[in-house]
Amino acid sequence: MPPAFYTFTFLRHGESVGNLENRYQGHADFPLTETGRSQAQRLAQRWQEAGVTFDQTFASPLLRARETAEIVCAALQVPLEFDPGWMEINNGLLAG
Repeated sequence: MPPAFYTFTFLRHGESVGNLENRYQGHADFPLTETGRSQAQRLAQRWQEAGVTFDQTFASPLLRARETAEIVCAALQVPLEFDPGWMEINNGLLAG
């Protein structure tokens, strides 16, 4: 039996309101901008065309990551689980 191995693909969220406003985001919960949604949709389409798929996906529950993951996972029809372990670090008073 061959040894088990895993391939990980890391995806950063699309442009968020916090990115657009040049803010430290941390745990502040900024949604995607329309540009960010478009970025996620274009990536999902490119991956669909290339036949990319995943067995499982995990995402931060913060809006910017959640929205990005939901767009991509819906297009690829792959399971999605939200886990706070994937949240950006809490940067305290700098957040937002």
